[in-house]
Amino acid sequence: MATAVQIVQVAKDATTALAVIVGGGWAYLKFARGRLFAPRAELSVAAAMYESVDGLMVVATVTLVNRGVRRFRLKDDGKVLYVYELRSDAGAGPALLSEEKVALVPILTSHDWLETAEQVQEETTVQLGRGAGHDRAGFRLEAQVWSPPGLGRRSGFRWISSVTAPGPGWTKVKDSP
Repeated sequence: MATAVQIVQVAKDATTALAVIVGGGWAYLKFARGRLFAPRAELSVAAAMYESVDGLMVVATVTLVNRGVRRFRLKDDGKVLYVYELRSDAGAGPALLSEEKVALVPILTSHDWLETAEQVQEETTVQLGRGAGHDRAGFRLEAQVWSPPGLGRRSGFRWISSVTAPGPGWTKVKDSP
């Protein structure tokens, strides 16, 4: 009888040890490895607007920083800057602004990957015409950067950042806290 109890106790201990090892391995694969080695980046875009007799010129500064612990690749056709023109559709009251895409500009074309802790910054200019009357309220710039699909993924990672640049005639009233 004592032998059967000892055999059951050994089997229970072996099963518990195996469950702890398998659970720890699974946790490492799903959490630690997936979190630590996943591409982490910060994308930001800033804009300045200049006016001349020929029209408007928007200067966009795009910055991409790798905050992860490994290098990651950038998709060749997945590094773009969209420029949207904002138009006011109302006369005297509050109104939502409508958007119209006016330009698509490739960005970061000389970069195929980002090393750990690497930061890249690029300025690009977009020259735009005068616009029709006073209905142009400004521009919204949206930078998008994609990484190609990795192992076991159908799509890559995407980072998006946008900024709004008010058009001519607008003045800043107050900064938010």
